[in-house]
Amino acid sequence: FQGLPVELYEIRKYQDEIVTLNRIGDSTTKSIDSGKPKTRTRLSEYVEEDYLNGKYHSQYPTDDTKRLWKQFKEIIEDTFEDVEFRQKKIYGGFYLRDDGSSVCTLEALKNKIVLAYSTSNMNLLEPSEFVIDVSNKGHHGIGNFQSSIESADDIAKAIPLISKVYQSKKEKK
Repeated sequence: FQGLPVELYEIRKYQDEIVTLNRIGDSTTKSIDSGKPKTRTRLSEYVEEDYLNGKYHSQYPTDDTKRLWKQFKEIIEDTFEDVEFRQKKIYGGFYLRDDGSSVCTLEALKNKIVLAYSTSNMNLLEPSEFVIDVSNKGHHGIGNFQSSIESADDIAKAIPLISKVYQSKKEKK
């Protein structure tokens, strides 16, 4: 374990509950620095336009889906003032500004947007034709419920559900 900040002790137990501890090895502290200059690794930043043009994944949303994406994003930003949008590699998400917790994520597919509600509380949203329970299916690990957004009507149905998730996140503070 050379170079690791670990100390070894010899422990002996005697009669009458007497215990002794003896440190093994030298008592000098050694730096773990490898001598190489430290380089900062920066996580890749993803650009929304590149995402919508299929640069990061194999999905190529249609122009209608791109318009729906922008409309949906604008409505969420106007409805919830303290959320911010962050583009990730395979989805875009809305996060609370103060603690960074996720409210919902959007994934653009060819002809629809998959909305994932960022909650694991199985009692918060009621599964229906519009809200699908994906807790036992493969997903990106963000919440247990999803909806398919294919029109402005679907956006109108989704906003109250996003609001429930948003309120539950705000109440946790």
